[in-house]
Amino acid sequence: MEGLIGAQLARFSWREEAGTLRLEGTLIGSPVGLEIGPERISGSVGPCIYALEYKDEAYAGQRVCGTGDPQQVSVSLPSGLPPRGSPMMATALVLLLGM
Repeated sequence: MEGLIGAQLARFSWREEAGTLRLEGTLIGSPVGLEIGPERISGSVGPCIYALEYKDEAYAGQRVCGTGDPQQVSVSLPSGLPPRGSPMMATALVLLLGM
């Protein structure tokens, strides 16, 4: 998958392994390496590393960006998005996490 965000290129490839989507690519010139499954999201988007667990209709956990301290984050997905674990939902998550 490839597209532009403003004038910046976003390019992703994904593969599914045992119910988990593995995304790799770039977002606005920064590397993306993320695993998205029904129970967790882990990996990096740009300079930030995520470790999120799915609970109570949201992914929640920690994000560490660069050399900063861990921060608590939560990502809720509206019901209009494709189902959890789909490539379209994974792409939406990468965009949300990378901005």
